[in-house]
Formats: sequence, structure tokens, C-alpha cells
Amino acid sequence: MGRIFPRCLRFRYYQTRFLQVILATANRKPLAVKRVDFISPAARLEDALKQLEAAWMETREHWDDSISQKVQDEFLMPVHGQIRTMMDAVSKMSLKMRKAEQDCLHPRERNVTM
Repeated sequence: MGRIFPRCLRFRYYQTRFLQVILATANRKPLAVKRVDFISPAARLEDALKQLEAAWMETREHWDDSISQKVQDEFLMPVHGQIRTMMDAVSKMSLKMRKAEQDCLHPRERNVTM
């Protein structure tokens, strides 16, 4: 059978090990946190939407019948609405992530702008 240590020795071992871990991590530099960027991909998508709208307006000058109206109603308008909804959500998420990043910073790092 394995040797059974008295309770006070086990407690002392874990207490010592805990202090060793605390001291070891206290001397480490904090890890650099990678910033989450939602705005750049969303801006590229918005630019693509503008290009699509411009191309569609040019196409509508030459193609204006019931089929083109159906394409606009069934495909282009829903995409436009979805992208606008997504842009609003990205904007809100970006603000929340920036606030979370600021809240997670060490107090002496909060005055530094990112």
C-alpha cells in the first residue's frame, strides 16, 4: 500500500506548491492580447455591397422588365437588408469588445490608447 501522509503534511505541501505557482506567475510579464478586429472585414463587405448596387443600377438601365424586378426583389433586396443588419451588429459588437478589452487591462495599462 502507498504511504499515507498526515493531513497537516499534505496541507503544507499544497500550500507550498500554491505559493510557488503564485510567485512564479507574479514575475511574468502579462501576455499580449490580440485585438479583435470586426470593422475591417465589415468595411470590405460594405464596399462590395456598394459595388453591387452600382453594378445593378447600371444593369437596370438596360434591363428593366418583370424578370429584373424579380431578381431585385428576391435576391438583391434581402442581401442588402442582411448586410445592413450585420453592419449594425458588428458596430455594437465592436464597441462591446473594446469595452471588454479596456476592462481586462491592468490598471496601469488603461491609460495607454490602443
